[in-house]
Parts: sequence; C-alpha cells; structure tokens
Amino acid sequence: MAIAVGTAGALYIAEFGSWSVAYRSMAACMAIGIVTTLVCHEPAGSARTAEKFTGTLRQHTGRWLSASVAGPFMDFFNRFGRYAIVLLAFIALFRVSDYVLGILANPFYLDIGFSKAEIASVAKIYGLWISLVGTAAGAAAVLKFGLGRCVVLATVLIASTNLFFALLALTGANLAMLTVTISADNFTMGFAGTVFIAYLSSLTNIAFTATQYALFSSASTFFGKLTAGYSGNVQESLGWLGFFLYAALLGVPAILLSLVVARNHTARTEGDS
Repeated sequence: MAIAVGTAGALYIAEFGSWSVAYRSMAACMAIGIVTTLVCHEPAGSARTAEKFTGTLRQHTGRWLSASVAGPFMDFFNRFGRYAIVLLAFIALFRVSDYVLGILANPFYLDIGFSKAEIASVAKIYGLWISLVGTAAGAAAVLKFGLGRCVVLATVLIASTNLFFALLALTGANLAMLTVTISADNFTMGFAGTVFIAYLSSLTNIAFTATQYALFSSASTFFGKLTAGYSGNVQESLGWLGFFLYAALLGVPAILLSLVVARNHTARTEGDS
C-alpha cells in the first residue's frame, strides 16, 4: 500500500491537481507514522531493561565490541578468505545497472510523452502486481532449480531488461510497449530481489546474521547509488538510447561474477552435504 500510494497516488494527484498538492499529501501520509509513535506508550519495564543493558555495556565494552562489532567481520573473512573480496564485489555490482536506470525512469516516461496518469496506472499500479508475481516466481525457481542457477539468471535478467527501455526510446510514447517494458522490468525486480535475499542469507553465519546481512545490504546499495548519481550526466551526453545501452553494459561484470559465485556456491553446498 505504501508503494502504491507513494508512487501512483502521488502521480495521480500531480496529474489532476499539482506537484505542490502531491508533496503535501505525501507529507500528510508520513505524519500518520509520526503521530502514532508520539501517542504510543513505552512497554512496561523497557526503561529498566535499557538501564540494565547500558550498565552491562559499560562494564564489558571491550568484550561487546569484539563479539558484536569485530566478530561478524572476522567470521566472514575467516570463512571465505580471499574469496570474500569476490563476494563483496559481486554483491556491490549485482544491481548497479538497475540503480543507474531506475533513477531516470520517471523523467524518461515524461520526456517521451506519457502522461502522469498513464505512468501511475501502468508503471506503478500494474507494475506493483507484476513485481509480486516476480517475487513468487523467484522463490519457486530457487526451490526447483537451486540458488546458484537462479543467481546467474537474475543477473542476466537485470542487464537484459534495460534493452526494453532502449526499444521504448525508439518507439516513443507507445502504451503497449510501455506495458511490455514494465512487465519485463518489474518481474525482474521481484525475481532478482527474492533470489538476492536468499543468496545473501546463505552467506551469513547464524551467530552474526544481523550485522553480516547489514554489511551485505550496505555493500549492495552503496556503489549502485553512487554510480546512479551520474546518470543524468551520462544521459545528457548519450541520449536516451545510448543511456539504456550503457545501463545494460554495466550489468555485464555482475553476470561474469555470478558465474564464479554460482559455481562456488554449488561446490560449497555439495561439500556441506
């Protein structure tokens, strides 16, 4: 509901009202959560629990830092050795092409002539349901074909779906082509998201799940968002068609690394069994 309201809802309001009203409406929606936290009461005993934890932390700061901060990093590199660098590189590059393209998707739709209502209906409402289908398909594929194969397929899909946007740039504001493009892109996002979560989870040690998963999640977004910061400059230099081809090429390193990590995952799984 949050995705639908924050994307399609904002576009509908901007189409039939104004962007100013849309932003105010989104701020009003955010106020619901703020007001809720202000009127909620602290659970009974939470203050005593926090005080007890703080006292214990002061007494055992060194032990806590070692076990909770350094421990997860040391465990990860001890388990994977030099191969840990390959894993981190793959995680960082997995969705880079998706981040680079995604930041300019809405400006692209508007620039080639789609109305905000069309974008809301197709890219947001319809696209949301396609994403859910992709999520379910990703889960089913992992169970049926194994995580290694699905990791490779996910990286190929992420890079190749950028080519649908290249076709849309050639056809212009064609509603049928927009529907095809959104179908491919959102299905891939759902499929790849499920596979990626499953793969990151397989890399964590159950003793350090939270910290290690946070490390992987940060690595997966940092480089992609940093690169996406230059998407506007690249698009101005190459045009829309060149930009989408550039975004697709950015997915090639992830595809190559996926072959390595998939083979290693298969070998590691078979060794454990």
